[in-house]
Amino acid sequence: MKTINYAAPFALLLLAGCVTGPDHKTPQIAWPGTFGEGSTVSNDEVALAAW
Repeated sequence: MKTINYAAPFALLLLAGCVTGPDHKTPQIAWPGTFGEGSTVSNDEVALAAW
């Protein structure tokens, strides 16, 4: 029983350290103006292609 009397406060102190910290700020990401969609050339009818 003495072990839990020492271990419980120690565990609580360790867990409390995880709560205190710097405020997280989301990084700003530079998104591209447009996304490439590939070419405009058709690959023919896919349903009729041989496997």
